[in-house]
Amino acid sequence: MKKTLIACLIILALLLSLPAWPFASAQEDAAYAYTIEPAEPEAENLTGHCRLTSNLRTTAYTWRLTDGDPKSSQPLKAKQQVTLSWKETVPVKAIYLAFKDYPDPEGYLVRQYDGNGTLLKEDGGSWYVNQVYFLEVDARSVTVLATGEIDLGSFHAYGEGTIPNYHPWEPTPEKLDYLIVAMHPDDDVLFMGAIPPLYTVEQGREGTILYTATRERVRKDEAGNGAWIMGLRKAP
Repeated sequence: MKKTLIACLIILALLLSLPAWPFASAQEDAAYAYTIEPAEPEAENLTGHCRLTSNLRTTAYTWRLTDGDPKSSQPLKAKQQVTLSWKETVPVKAIYLAFKDYPDPEGYLVRQYDGNGTLLKEDGGSWYVNQVYFLEVDARSVTVLATGEIDLGSFHAYGEGTIPNYHPWEPTPEKLDYLIVAMHPDDDVLFMGAIPPLYTVEQGREGTILYTATRERVRKDEAGNGAWIMGLRKAP
């Protein structure tokens, strides 16, 4: 009995000597929290106020570019192009492109024209699945010209504000402090979801996520949105 009592007293003394739990108070808890900057209001989708044209032999399926269905797409071969145009009264500020799979950056060009058909700006491609091109003030149409083979899923026009499924990713550096390898787009959150908030947001380390099985575009969107919310800024 004495031995049991002595053991209990020793355990109690040890517990009382431990430092206070770091998250005991809301004030201390705030020191460990990170803040996500509030997003701008969501941009209005103005695609319905625009005209879609192309130089394809048949335009029967170009509606796939504006139907909002992440499973539909329009393949384009070299020299084929699609164009969105709008009137001056339509406040288009940006063009959103979504590809069925990671595109070849050398496989297409994005051209902006004014109302008279004068070329204002030409941008090269990128390997990102979701891309946004912000427009010149006088732009009245945008053409996506294929210089190779691409599979374009969405071609939308937006007004001012936040564009769904788009994030301004930073290029992935050659060297990283950490790399999360996930089979599916939800595995990173389920098993290592605390890594980006802790390492990137709190400690300032550079890292990203490698998804090894991500074929459907909707899953790519979900993965990108989730990674961005966790604090990741280097392109996954």
